[in-house]
Amino acid sequence: MSEEDTSGILIEVPEDSFRGGSATSKLERIDADELASNVRSLLSNLGSALERHPISFPKGKLKELVLNLGVSVDGKVSILGTGVSAGATASLEVHIEFED
Repeated sequence: MSEEDTSGILIEVPEDSFRGGSATSKLERIDADELASNVRSLLSNLGSALERHPISFPKGKLKELVLNLGVSVDGKVSILGTGVSAGATASLEVHIEFED
């Protein structure tokens, strides 16, 4: 995606420098199709894992799962804390509800 391209999604990325004692940031544009593809892939893999290894509780069952996903400037998506690059400041919160 070129710098002049106005399609895509803007995310805020911290810059390495500090001005006046506070961190500065800039906006980066990521490709919306790539982001959507990466989110679908992650959720599909998670769904497959949950089908193969269901979560059971002694008293009750899982009704909802909330994931916080980190988004990198190149559109990569991962569960926060599992490997998104340090420049990733955008996040998505995904709620998955399970049927009874």
